[in-house]
Amino acid sequence: MQGQHPDDPSELYRASIFGNLRDATANCLNARERVWAQDTRRTNGNIEYVGKTFLVATCKGMFDYLRSQPDLPSVYEVIATKEPCRLYLDMEMLPAEYDNFTETELSDLVVLLRTGIQQFLDRSFPGIGQDRLRNDRLLQACDSDKFSVHYVHPEIVFDNAVCSQFAFVFELQLFLRQYLQAYNNIHLDSAVDRAISEGVVDFSVYRMSQQLRLGGNTKLGKVRPLRMVGEECKVVFPRTAEGCVRDHTFRSLCPTFELFLAHLVSDRSDVSVDTPLSHSCGPGVNNQDGRIVYCVNGLYHGRFATKAESEPHKWCT
Repeated sequence: MQGQHPDDPSELYRASIFGNLRDATANCLNARERVWAQDTRRTNGNIEYVGKTFLVATCKGMFDYLRSQPDLPSVYEVIATKEPCRLYLDMEMLPAEYDNFTETELSDLVVLLRTGIQQFLDRSFPGIGQDRLRNDRLLQACDSDKFSVHYVHPEIVFDNAVCSQFAFVFELQLFLRQYLQAYNNIHLDSAVDRAISEGVVDFSVYRMSQQLRLGGNTKLGKVRPLRMVGEECKVVFPRTAEGCVRDHTFRSLCPTFELFLAHLVSDRSDVSVDTPLSHSCGPGVNNQDGRIVYCVNGLYHGRFATKAESEPHKWCT
């Protein structure tokens, strides 16, 4: 389908809609396009439920399509199996039975998690620099019944999600558990204690063709919009269904890198084996194109994003 750009009626965007992931993937032929998922109402006999439809569009096209929908449906990026992708985390947690979260304690938890993640990245990728280290993105859909935060770092790229990034995030989860435990030994925070015992990282988003929500409400009919988290890391529970993810931030959140897949697959000379990060914080390997590449235990590769990759407005159109 085609629609008009909300701000410029003369500009058209394209979003092709399919009933299943296989058909959507088969029709994703343009290097700039990718596959998205959207919540939709479906019926099976007399039973109505929330299912998925799949769309093929560019980042900008998907954002414009999302803004054109009056009921603000959820939109997910489908993380393809073999594509390079940015570091992304889906963190969630439920409160203890007969308990509720408060905005203050979840704000404090977000600050702790963000600080812990940045410390781990600083140790894992020495030389990243403080400016690039702090160039992360957080989205939250928290309320009193659920802690839900999505984290994307546009400066860190892995060659795939199902193996490379999964292995890295597994070590990150172990670090965060000990980091939070050290804090809780002094401050005794109930939400932090829950995060330690339950774990906050959802590893299901690293399965094949998994989906990561980037906008809209959690489910149709519910008020849990995904909102940007500012530098102050303040969590505010939703009071309306209006989301606030803007065009440039939406594009900077999308983890996958279709444009660079062909280069990474056809030319593996940019992948060099360095001292395993799990045992050493030594420097990475500087390549001719200026990128720094890492290999951990021969299992996964991570590198700094190139300048073009870390500035999404230059390629996500």
